[in-house]
Amino acid sequence: MKQIKIDEEKYPEFKHFLEKNKELKPLSIKSYYNNYIRIRKSIEPISEIGEKALINFIDNFEDSESWDSELPPSTNTLINIINIIIQIKRSYEQPFGLLLTKRNKLYKIRDENELDKISKLPNKRTINNYIKGLYNDGLYLKYIINFLIFHYYLKPKDLNIAIVNKITETKNHLHNYLVVSESHINLIRYGMKSADRNGRKSFSIKTKIFKEAIKNLIEERNESFDKNKLIFLLTTGNNKPLDISLQSKYIKNKLYNNLTHSDYHKINILDAIDTNNNLNFRNASERLGVEYNDLIKQYDIE
Repeated sequence: MKQIKIDEEKYPEFKHFLEKNKELKPLSIKSYYNNYIRIRKSIEPISEIGEKALINFIDNFEDSESWDSELPPSTNTLINIINIIIQIKRSYEQPFGLLLTKRNKLYKIRDENELDKISKLPNKRTINNYIKGLYNDGLYLKYIINFLIFHYYLKPKDLNIAIVNKITETKNHLHNYLVVSESHINLIRYGMKSADRNGRKSFSIKTKIFKEAIKNLIEERNESFDKNKLIFLLTTGNNKPLDISLQSKYIKNKLYNNLTHSDYHKINILDAIDTNNNLNFRNASERLGVEYNDLIKQYDIE
């Protein structure tokens, strides 16, 4: 990842925090820094402010100069804000007990909201019928996206897929692949923890209409493997692949009732639990790349 540039002269407090936390990964540093800059639009250095004043700032975050949206900040946003505040306090060895209590209250609110959302999720049959309806309506790209996210637990970033008809075209780790053969389609994913020695994991898709949807999509775009060895699933036109950073936004309104990929995964997993279908639960574990026992713990299954 590209090294993030820190304005150490303007924010010596953040520099101090980094010096005390040299083990932080670039992605964590970027997240902390972005939230720190946001906070500093409204207040003085965190180390110079008491806990009660900081909690008051968090309670009124929506009305501060740090928040520029018409919508109220989500609970996750507030948790991210309080996290960097706590980290700064810790780096200066200052008290942060009240801030921890506040964060725990936010965690509780988030968990309650999550439980409420889960209780309102549609059932598996509803999603299956929706996905089949997309195929019947000739919405082949939308069908393929929904099918892969729901049945194979892909995330938006995993949909940087190239469709090919030769396994030899799947060596570039920058893409995942759908390999078309006479009998089935192989989904090849890179970057999974359970990958083989070549860094990839393969799943055989034998659903007939999925293969038909791939064929119809290629024809709809007037593409062929003679013209392009790689036919990209998500494009900006003319077989130019969509930038991976834009995939989440692109897919956002493609799922049933604006659900998220995580919602789709939960629906499938909760159905496997409710129906005591151990095979489907093991499939979820394998396709998510999460250890079976870890998934059991995550969903509190005895």
